[in-house]
Amino acid sequence: METDTFCGVTFAINVDTPEQVDSTIETIGLTGAQILQEPGDAFWVGEIAYFADPENNFWEMA
Repeated sequence: METDTFCGVTFAINVDTPEQVDSTIETIGLTGAQILQEPGDAFWVGEIAYFADPENNFWEMA
């Protein structure tokens, strides 16, 4: 079954610094992925962003 909506699964990529979240999301955006949430502060004193890849899989970058 195909859907264009979130189905309850998110893949995650963890990096070492908040600056890496910024630079990686910028690079991912240049490849054509859809940025769902720009990088921003997370409640655990880190940074987080979300994107969808070309197959519409949702990813978290933290």
